[in-house]
Amino acid sequence: MMWCATTGADRDALEAGPGLYDASTVIEAPTSKRANQARFETLDGLRAVAFLSVFGYHFGLPVRPVLAWGGVGYRIVPNLDLGVEIFFVLSGFLIFRPFAAANLVGAPRPNLRSYFLRRALRIYPAYWVAFFGLLALGEIQMHGGLRDYLAHLLLVHTYLPERLQTLFDGLGPSWSLVVEVSFYVVVPILAWMLRRAKLVGHVVVLSSLTVSGFVVRYVTIAHPGSGWVKSFLGVLPKAFAALAPGMLLAVASLYPAAKLRRVARPLWIWWGFACVGIAMLMRFAHTSVAASLRDERRFPGVEEWHTIVTPLVAVCLVLPCVLMAHDGALRGIRRLLGSPGFVWLGTVSFGAYLWHQPLLLDTPGDHFALRQSVMARHGVGYALVVGGWVLGVTLLFAALSWYCIERPTQRFARTLTTRK
Repeated sequence: MMWCATTGADRDALEAGPGLYDASTVIEAPTSKRANQARFETLDGLRAVAFLSVFGYHFGLPVRPVLAWGGVGYRIVPNLDLGVEIFFVLSGFLIFRPFAAANLVGAPRPNLRSYFLRRALRIYPAYWVAFFGLLALGEIQMHGGLRDYLAHLLLVHTYLPERLQTLFDGLGPSWSLVVEVSFYVVVPILAWMLRRAKLVGHVVVLSSLTVSGFVVRYVTIAHPGSGWVKSFLGVLPKAFAALAPGMLLAVASLYPAAKLRRVARPLWIWWGFACVGIAMLMRFAHTSVAASLRDERRFPGVEEWHTIVTPLVAVCLVLPCVLMAHDGALRGIRRLLGSPGFVWLGTVSFGAYLWHQPLLLDTPGDHFALRQSVMARHGVGYALVVGGWVLGVTLLFAALSWYCIERPTQRFARTLTTRK
């Protein structure tokens, strides 16, 4: 999903743009550098929260003791995929903001050579190491031929029509990286199309993209198809339900008007909306797992509810943190999300995102005995201990990925792209 590293000079940040889920790389709006950086200091912590949510989803979904815990586990765990939507909203905000600033407030236009080079070096080296490392450990498998290997290595594999033989090949979370790579390509094109548009034009276009994302989500679930059309719609068009609102937040953050600040200031309203959305999902999200546990029939339309409500919840969580992060109302939130533990976890979250799900899977090379038949014989306490152990191993791999691969490649990218 969307991570990146701290940059140096202001021009460097303007040319490169922010990176894959990196809150510390931000485009300078026409305000002081110090004030602008303070506005987004909570986003690293939000990335950490998003990763922990996704980890809980992938860990708890196949573990019956966790799902059956207290009669509410089956309502909570299937909705923890909300973390992916938070990642997408953050990505839309961070990646589009330099281009929006160039179009709307006269900031220097991002250098496309630097932009694409940094995006490629940000994702592919760490992804390739994780891919081949997990393949060597037996934690992932590949059943296809050369075409399938190339598609996975280039992160275009979800555009291919699904085949039962290769449906579960490669890294499970890499589907979202395909979305990211596609988004990186589309953003400069969209920004060029909007180069002469004013604020209203940006809002209208991005709002239309948001609506189209929700429509595609509904159509692809309510009327499932197959083939190339379904594969295309299921990648970037579907993700615009979360990416486009993040882009709208990027535009709004360039205009810290008093009215906008008053709208964003009541944190309890926005996070209250998020809690209402989560409560709705917990009440009505009778997933197939929940139905098997509770012997209840599955209500029609549940998947549509889930896929439409989760982006709205993510937007409500992120909005105050990007529009009012410098306000005193968020002092406690800044202290929590800006704590060293959350910041570090947010920093290494890309590597953690790559490694965690294959390590949790029950595969022929499984090193953690996470088989459903084994886990079903134990209680929640045992399951949480095992989950904590896997989380620790995941963070070890994530730290190695960050310090040995991601950070050096980012420094190399800055060396290649920084102008004298």
